[in-house]
Amino acid sequence: MNHFTKRQFLGHASALAGLALLEMKGLRPARAGESSSSDLWSRDAAGLKVSQGRWETSETLFSEVHFESIFLRQPGSVRLHLLLFLPISAKRGEKVPAALESDPYRREPVRSDPAQVDSYFGRDFQYLPQHSYAAVYLGTRGSGTSEGIPSDEYAADEMEDTKRVIEWISKQHWSNGNVGMYGLSYSAFNSVWIAAALKPPALKALFVRGGTDNRYTDDVHFPGGTMVMVNNAWALGMLTDNATPGGPDYDVDSQASLDRWNTPPWLQIFLHNQHDGPHWQRGSLWPDYGRLTAPTFLAGGYLDKYQNFVPRIMKHSPATTMGILGPWHHAMTWPGPVLDWEALMVRWFDH
Repeated sequence: MNHFTKRQFLGHASALAGLALLEMKGLRPARAGESSSSDLWSRDAAGLKVSQGRWETSETLFSEVHFESIFLRQPGSVRLHLLLFLPISAKRGEKVPAALESDPYRREPVRSDPAQVDSYFGRDFQYLPQHSYAAVYLGTRGSGTSEGIPSDEYAADEMEDTKRVIEWISKQHWSNGNVGMYGLSYSAFNSVWIAAALKPPALKALFVRGGTDNRYTDDVHFPGGTMVMVNNAWALGMLTDNATPGGPDYDVDSQASLDRWNTPPWLQIFLHNQHDGPHWQRGSLWPDYGRLTAPTFLAGGYLDKYQNFVPRIMKHSPATTMGILGPWHHAMTWPGPVLDWEALMVRWFDH
């Protein structure tokens, strides 16, 4: 009879929960036969070495889209996992711009009825390459299949990772050298911060929704400066999300998985920083809005706490901006009317 330690039990339980979530969302690993690094369009560049990722290369996931799952080895040997959705036209030598999204939310390759794929779980990965953009998803350090330790949200090493990935994208043979960042919530936060504080030369524009300019007063932990005492669902959810190993094998016995279980939960960090200060200023555009100069499209919902960044950035930043506020909650898809966010994003990046 096998006996599990508490950590092993929790590890297996979290992996099963992750698999159940994928089943609920209709997600499947995108497999299309055997593949190796020789099948990849991606190449070593900017000091980062490419290797085959956890899902096989496919050209049948979406029509006219070439899919790749890759690892990028960072300085220090941590490998970050990327999903790339590239226009088939790039195979014929066409150079295209890229749109990058980065977060710790464990995105998986999607094979679903397009009518059932919402913008949060994959419509952008289909729409962008079908409109001559490379769509790139980066799982942040220590999340999902990416290696490393999830030490904190918006950690300094996470931001440096993203800056290096942007340079790597700009130097790919299929790239025209121009990269945009986009996203909702977490990926809106880091897009604004990377553009303002790190200023990668290849990063040309942003398209962000449901973000913030002040992580202390306008985020989920201390809204308005008051600590959340009852609903810490997001922070507790990230405890299991960060600890659960990546797909498609969900290896709970791997060293990476064991290391993650030994990492302090983010909630503990939040509780140890109950006053505004350096911890919350990392990742906050406030009070120095002048740092943001990249053209930025901003969107927020009247039914969401993440709306103040739209008028404040438009008022105080010297960047070219466009903003919209509407009748939406945090998902930006209900109660509606719903906008075609992917079409708006392509129009903004084209402009």
